[in-house]
Amino acid sequence: EVYTATLEPSRVLYDPEREKIFM
Repeated sequence: EVYTATLEPSRVLYDPEREKIFM
């Protein structure tokens, strides 16, 4: 997702755990 890539440039791949955190 865009927000994940923006907040963590090193983690460009989609991460379901990140989605849970930001949602």
